[in-house]
Amino acid sequence: MPTRWIGSITDALKPKYVPDAAYDSHGGSFCLKDTREDVIEKVLDWAAASDNGPRVFWLHGLAGLGKLTVARTVADRLEKADGLGPKLAATFFFSRDSTNCSNIGRFFPTIAQQLATSHTFICEDMDNILKKDPYILDKDPQRQFKTLILDTIRSYAGSLPTPIVVVDALDECE
Repeated sequence: MPTRWIGSITDALKPKYVPDAAYDSHGGSFCLKDTREDVIEKVLDWAAASDNGPRVFWLHGLAGLGKLTVARTVADRLEKADGLGPKLAATFFFSRDSTNCSNIGRFFPTIAQQLATSHTFICEDMDNILKKDPYILDKDPQRQFKTLILDTIRSYAGSLPTPIVVVDALDECE
């Protein structure tokens, strides 16, 4: 039963988990109906592509062009999507206005927590990884990525839709 593992994972990751980094944590704005649809569809088409294209979609532009709002809208649509297409796995919206939301040391533990919640089939594997290396939260971000994310989802690669992770304001990461 995944609930048992989710509780254990939550307890292990809690010291570094940042709930405020989620796309919907502060009731932020979304694109109004029929606005920015060209950009949103471009991102969603990329997410749905099953080819061996680029694994990262970089939405870029000058400050004030609405990248944050587009990212929130894309994350919301992916979270609400039905069917076998791409699904939202996790989000992290960096912000200089929050010590926790600008801290790279909190990024991968937060993504791991959301990944376990959105893809419960990995819970047992992640729980075992956290028990095997209980000090992973104190290690460098590269090690956290490999251990918490890559090692956890590697065995499922190709068998399920690609988990989509939306990250905003990477330039505000310290």
